[in-house]
Order: sequence, then structure tokens, then C-alpha cells
Amino acid sequence: MPAKKKVTSKKEPKKVAPKEETQEYDATLHVLSPKHEKLSDVEITELLKTFNVEYAKLPKISLSDPSIENLEEVKLGDVIKITRPSPTSGTTVYYRMVIDQ
Repeated sequence: MPAKKKVTSKKEPKKVAPKEETQEYDATLHVLSPKHEKLSDVEITELLKTFNVEYAKLPKISLSDPSIENLEEVKLGDVIKITRPSPTSGTTVYYRMVIDQ
């Protein structure tokens, strides 16, 4: 007769190294993070005219979003252009208005 295997129901917890308090991670440098650019007033006017959309109807992005923290002088009401690579369409562009949330 073969030897019986000992079955245990409790799993040992994974050992995780303690996180350093000063360790920071810049998500904008990650390979999957899309390119973010702040549009000028002229570009915003062209965007609204081209797509026939009202300024207030643009999709939103939070001022505290980590992806726009490194952009120069971003303030409420600015419009951010997000360029993402797409496997089906090559490149996809999104526009977001900066809000405070």
C-alpha cells in the first residue's frame, strides 16, 4: 500500500519585504503609461470646433491624477491630450478637461 500524504489546510503566509517609507514610484515612466500633453488655448479652440463639442461636455481628469502631475503648470480648466498606442488602430487620441477632485 502506498504511503498516505499529509494534507494540511493552513497555508503559510507569504513573506513580504517591508516597504521603505521614502520609496517613490513614477507611474508616468512605465511602458504602458500613455503620453499626456497640455493643449494651448488655440489648440483647445480648434479641438472644440473640429469635434463640435462644448467645453463643459469634455471628459474629465482629476488635477491630482499622477499622470499629469509632472506636466508644466497644469491648472483647473486645462485640456490634456492623451495619446495611446492601439493594436487595432495604430494610435488613439483622447482629450480630458482638468477638474478638482
